[in-house]
Amino acid sequence: MIVKIGRIVFEKAFAMAKQLEPFKVELAINISPAQLIQDGFVSEVIDLGNKFEINPELIALEVTETFLVENMKQVVDKLAILKKVGYKIHLDDFGTGYSSMLYLKDLPIDALKIDREFVRHINTEKSVRAIVSKFASLAQNLDLDVIAEGVEDEKQSQWLNKNGCEIIQGYLIGKPMTFDKGLELVDKYNVKKTMILGVDKEERKKEKSGGKN
Repeated sequence: MIVKIGRIVFEKAFAMAKQLEPFKVELAINISPAQLIQDGFVSEVIDLGNKFEINPELIALEVTETFLVENMKQVVDKLAILKKVGYKIHLDDFGTGYSSMLYLKDLPIDALKIDREFVRHINTEKSVRAIVSKFASLAQNLDLDVIAEGVEDEKQSQWLNKNGCEIIQGYLIGKPMTFDKGLELVDKYNVKKTMILGVDKEERKKEKSGGKN
């Protein structure tokens, strides 16, 4: 049933992505292994994107590390085609599998996602901090984004930001919610950001004019 369920999820996710486009919000969709290895998967995604007139750069397709490494020959070409069309590819649960560093140079990916099991111990375990720091450094050297999952407190967020991980997801940002609530959250964020940018713009004007209104 997972392939049929996957099609329903993609249909609904693309419809949501279209509504989020004005806010420049990237929507991430987990791909099930069964979906990815099926014949015609790439065409289905591209056709669906055309149907909704989606900007593919605002959609990330997430694949787990273990599955990707075990099925390299079957799926790398498919992911490369989707990446060429404009979709972003994220390697999920990085660090929990057994991938060789040699694989990373051949994978058509845009981001590494650090598994929550590492993040949850950042505040208490020095060895975990060392590992996550290396993950972030590796991603940067490969020109990849690095995303930390499961961030639940400000201390974790600050450490991650200082150590090269500028993108986070987790309860610190928000808990699971309905799509309508999500739209409301994004809208409020954009209004607040616009107001801050407006204040900064006015301040710069004052500086240029010697502080005069």
